[in-house]
Amino acid sequence: MTATPDDLGFGAFQLCLHVKDLQVSADFYSRLGFHTKEGSPAEGFVVLRREDCELGLFTQPMPGTVMNFRGGNTRKIAQWLTELGLELDPNVTNDDGSGSVITTDPDGNQLFFDSAPAEITAYEQKRDIYRQL
Repeated sequence: MTATPDDLGFGAFQLCLHVKDLQVSADFYSRLGFHTKEGSPAEGFVVLRREDCELGLFTQPMPGTVMNFRGGNTRKIAQWLTELGLELDPNVTNDDGSGSVITTDPDGNQLFFDSAPAEITAYEQKRDIYRQL
């Protein structure tokens, strides 16, 4: 194998939820101390953050719960998941590690790995700090 779970950074975790009314849900989580990081009700999604916890709220239907990992090298992750024998939904990975990869757990929940180039650099720096703790 090219990597082990300890070697491979998945990225920052974000739980993605399908909601019926985006504004009502965003208001609810705001009362719990979450702040809007990106998106808006007009765009059909909002990403909320509180400390290291991120929630993605989406109005479009999703196939069960989606666990989103942002900032990992998607090319390396796709290679590792393939070596484990897991099926991948169509994925797009670029030479710089950016892109997206999707696999599904035995209960139908999606693991969605996606990254932009700047997210990879930021995540790797943060991961190095956590490893020193």
